[in-house]
Amino acid sequence: ARRVMHWRQPAAARTMHDFLALAAAVQAHANVTDDKTTRWAAEVTTRKRSTEADAPGMFLALGAKDVADEVHSCVLHHGESGKERTVLVLRAEKRCVEGAVPVKEYLSRCRNHRVTHRSKIEGVGFSAGDFDVRVGRVENMQGSYAGAVIEIEYVPVTDAAQAAVVLEEFAGYLAEAVAAAEERRGRGGGTLAPTPEALTRSYGLDGALFEDAHLAVTYVHAVTNM
Repeated sequence: ARRVMHWRQPAAARTMHDFLALAAAVQAHANVTDDKTTRWAAEVTTRKRSTEADAPGMFLALGAKDVADEVHSCVLHHGESGKERTVLVLRAEKRCVEGAVPVKEYLSRCRNHRVTHRSKIEGVGFSAGDFDVRVGRVENMQGSYAGAVIEIEYVPVTDAAQAAVVLEEFAGYLAEAVAAAEERRGRGGGTLAPTPEALTRSYGLDGALFEDAHLAVTYVHAVTNM
């Protein structure tokens, strides 16, 4: 089970130097038990229905009848298999589309949608006892640094509900450590915001193992609230 947090920073503090300081603070307080690190990445792309006058005609409009006005596609790169997996997050409908064929079929009906935003999350993961911690920088579609995402995984338990208390405690500890480090640097004003527990429940994902749909929903929430 995992908990995802995003770092909200004032505009003046959105620099790679600040990200490196944040990553160092997390690693210093996470009780790292293994020097080995792993690379991880994800990409969130937002598509919105076009309202232009030259939007596709009736045939495409009929094909897109049951398609959401806003579609977020989340490509997950990390994992033992290393294989990319794509999950579509439909926030207005509070549901996800998974599986290579359903995702491809749904996107094929988004021909009158336009890409309006793209965020890349890239970083490293390390082991901290029963926890795996991942820290990644977020870049927007112009290549500018936009913020950071911190992901905590409680390895012994895959059920999100069972791990909720332990994850909340560890996330709170890291948030306090990061805030203290920022104050020492004279960089106050940032907030380490956890993903609300009610978020995944609103998608009907409560009581289920923490899998790709959970990650996609939390990543979309993080980058769109940064």
